[in-house]
Amino acid sequence: MPEKIRTIYVLLMAAIIIPFGVILAAPQMIEATGTYLMNTDLDEPFAVAEDRARREAKRAAVEQSGFYLKGASNSVNGRLTSDELQVLAAQILKIQDEKVTKRVDGNNIEFTVHITAFADADTIDLEKLIENKKDWSEKVLFNQQLQSDYERIKKANAELKQKYAAAVSENERAKLKSAAIQSDRLFQANQYVERGVELYNTDHFFSAVTEYDKAIELTPDNPDLYANRGAAYLRLNNYMEAKKDLDKALRLKPDAAKIYVVYGDLYSRVGESDDAIDYYNRALQLNPNDAYVYYSRGVAYQRMKNYPGAISDFTKAISINPKYVDAYIGRAMILLYGEKNLQAATDDLNKVLSITPDNSHAKSLLGGIKIQQEMAKQAQENQEQLRKQQARRKALEAERNRHRVQF
Repeated sequence: MPEKIRTIYVLLMAAIIIPFGVILAAPQMIEATGTYLMNTDLDEPFAVAEDRARREAKRAAVEQSGFYLKGASNSVNGRLTSDELQVLAAQILKIQDEKVTKRVDGNNIEFTVHITAFADADTIDLEKLIENKKDWSEKVLFNQQLQSDYERIKKANAELKQKYAAAVSENERAKLKSAAIQSDRLFQANQYVERGVELYNTDHFFSAVTEYDKAIELTPDNPDLYANRGAAYLRLNNYMEAKKDLDKALRLKPDAAKIYVVYGDLYSRVGESDDAIDYYNRALQLNPNDAYVYYSRGVAYQRMKNYPGAISDFTKAISINPKYVDAYIGRAMILLYGEKNLQAATDDLNKVLSITPDNSHAKSLLGGIKIQQEMAKQAQENQEQLRKQQARRKALEAERNRHRVQF
């Protein structure tokens, strides 16, 4: 077995056999390779061809990082979706070295990028991230869009090459060359988006805006880019620029649920719950199975003291995602403070701890419930003691009266 393959095999097997619940003290080394076959007749830029190979290598590395993450801790097993796992796997991956090679084959040049990286679960607080999943739900959404766009661009580029190979007239080839230039622009824009998403996912929102600026310059009619940049502006509390971008995105794509979701988040942040609910409603009309939107609308209802509406939305979010920790906590807080239903609130908080055993918020609330229950029990005991004392006084008074009558 070649040494490189043996190394990857050993690393993957290590990730499988390490017991769940054990955090690896040392980073995990990962090696991954990506290739891209460039057609010189299409005048593809060397840099773009190299980046296409590099993108494939990074995708393979992220996949291996996900295997490592699942083996490193039981925090992720059964508690994260594949999309959420991909976001975290990319976040803990640090590329240390890369080698680029080229091989000429007729009119084609094969670019190969081999990267060496390290994945280290200790660079993030897994429990805290899982406990606050609502804070990075947008990151998952943007990553999904990024990967979807990349697959679409990759497929279109492959089809373009096939058409060029089959083309017979110079006119047809010229049109395909023009299409290839546009394909390169789309890919380059997607590269900027990838960097923007990576920066957004690590809370570097200002730098993310800069990358989205570059992507928009290449593809100014892409509504998702404005939505992404708007979300970054929102995290920077630049509400005016966020709204400008969202308005632009909506004009370009009025039927995009994602845009209405970010609009809802914008109005929720500035305390305009009525408008936030209106935009969440529109998002749900387009995508009725988004647990995050139900949760977010529930929070807006809660702020308006519409507790039945909030409980209904939190319950719906839980039905879509039975491990939605924040929805359980939101519902528990209403049951606790709004409806004074301590048992139902306790049930929800115990469910949270079954999902995230170290959830400090749930533990704190359960501690408060225990104190309330003990105080209620003490009050009941005091009341019972008082009742007995009053009964004894009445009995003594009755006995005295009886003796007076006899006397």
